Amino acid sequence: MIEETKDGIFFKIRASPKAGATEICEWQDNILRVRVHALPEKGKANLAIIAYFAKLLGVPKSAVTIKGTASRNKKIFIEGISKERAEQLIAKMILQK
Repeated sequence: MIEETKDGIFFKIRASPKAGATEICEWQDNILRVRVHALPEKGKANLAIIAYFAKLLGVPKSAVTIKGTASRNKKIFIEGISKERAEQLIAKMILQK
């Protein structure tokens, strides 16, 4: 799930590239499953993930960082948002499915 630090939040995701659209699927074993429309080449999928979470959470793209860029399993760090607010926004997207 989402963990909070003094600078922001972080959580784990499992990305599935080449999907029909970029969207959040569900929490599974404390990992957020995310479908990504972009191809996993030349960082396109990672850039799509950054843009998606920045827009969803209302932060600049520069506030979103990814570790594990060459893997489907990634850790996302986001500055400038509380754990509670991020949980609300992510839950809302999951419920809209």
